[in-house]
Amino acid sequence: MSSFIDRAGRNNDDVAFRVESYYLKAASPVFRCMLQTIKSDDQSAHMPDISADTLTLCLKALIGQVFSAPRWVEAKLALRWCKTYDCSSAAKTILHVAVRDLDQSLLFEAFTIAARFDDSSSGQRVLQQGWKKAMVAAKYRIPPGLNVLKNSREWSSAMVKSIPASWLLALLKAEQEATRSHSDHNNEASNAFWATLSALFNKHLHA
Repeated sequence: MSSFIDRAGRNNDDVAFRVESYYLKAASPVFRCMLQTIKSDDQSAHMPDISADTLTLCLKALIGQVFSAPRWVEAKLALRWCKTYDCSSAAKTILHVAVRDLDQSLLFEAFTIAARFDDSSSGQRVLQQGWKKAMVAAKYRIPPGLNVLKNSREWSSAMVKSIPASWLLALLKAEQEATRSHSDHNNEASNAFWATLSALFNKHLHA
């Protein structure tokens, strides 16, 4: 069957990859269109602007293979490829693994990228990390380290418009998890933090 013919693609490192077209078609409407226009005897396709390591990560996520957590820089390159080829399922798989333990300076960027893919599960994970890291850094005061709390201008209109209203559920889940995992001594600071973040979140979502 033509849908199961192995397709070989070459990346910009000139490394050949072979993937069953079934997986590509199932993962992406872009690949479905590409493979329908390729002649049956043409087994080649060129996927430029991606390294062999990045493409390996993307293909593992695409076909459901286990992979180790990538560095954030590598994850962003893979996510860019996933966006180009409309592989949303692979993107969410990569993102969910990549945001497990991020530096605080990367959390807002990770949150907006998760919103771009409408991956509320990864968004929840980012928010939860932000709470934990910021509260420790601020010694359980409302964290000044999160710019979104210091100045609402950090939420640009373009970023805010990319965040679906359904993400309020991710915010709520992250809040519940954070408050449940800390003692009553910390709940006052936790509640103040989440009240401020929730207010900003709601304000911009409904602007």
